[in-house]
Amino acid sequence: MSSENFQQSRTPPIATTGLLGWIRLNLFSSWFNSILTIFVIYLLYQILVPFLNWSIFSADFTHNYLGQLIIDRTFCTRVMDPEIGGACWAIIFVRFYQFIYGFIGFAESTMIMVVCVWVSAVIMKNRGSEASNFITSPRRSKIRAILKFDDKNLMIEGKIASGGKGQIVFPKLKGLTKEGQNGTMELEVIADDAYFQPYEETFEVSVSKKVTVEVLNKQEKKPKIIIEKVTPETELMKMLKENGITKKMLVKNKSRFSPVLHNYYKEANIKEGFNVFLSKVLKRLN
Repeated sequence: MSSENFQQSRTPPIATTGLLGWIRLNLFSSWFNSILTIFVIYLLYQILVPFLNWSIFSADFTHNYLGQLIIDRTFCTRVMDPEIGGACWAIIFVRFYQFIYGFIGFAESTMIMVVCVWVSAVIMKNRGSEASNFITSPRRSKIRAILKFDDKNLMIEGKIASGGKGQIVFPKLKGLTKEGQNGTMELEVIADDAYFQPYEETFEVSVSKKVTVEVLNKQEKKPKIIIEKVTPETELMKMLKENGITKKMLVKNKSRFSPVLHNYYKEANIKEGFNVFLSKVLKRLN
């Protein structure tokens, strides 16, 4: 029986995973990429280090390198010693009024500020009226419902009344969907360039079953009373039918039934002639 030796799995080398693995795979995957990476690092070093030194490390924010408060350009370190000086950000705060209003006086700058505030108020008022018209004007607004299924989308347009109340009437979806099909309904409101989606819900299509109940009023049938006059002819017909004797049999076997009918004629004491009586019986047998 052969045996096999299984070695325990080892973790991958550090150079192939983590940050070192990413650097090796993306920056030093070939000799060309290695040269290009080194060149870019050198270029960034030549650009970023002087820029950071000028903008942050050697810059003047409020005081110069001697600790003096900067109140003019002549107090900036770069003006006093260009070799060690950087950006003089403090001059921005010192000349802030000049950057905003220029070389005009205080009265003129105050008038400009008042005019700017008045113009801003007028613009805000007009924007507010436009916003109110935007909200209350249904002519520029639309409302619609979108029924989203896996294979298609159905869009149903609605109407917005003058009071701002929206209404959507859903038509019959027979033939467009299947019973048990799931979908998502989204309500969209569009007004000029604004778009809102205030409602979203999932649903399942079900067929409404219409049940019709019909109540039938049963009228009681009134019994019919049939009054039949009993005559010798009716009694004879009754006897013939009970015995299964038909008109055809009487005519065919006339010689056989004639004596019987004649005896009945005499016993019943019928006043009319025998032939007349016999014709009535044959007529009723039809």
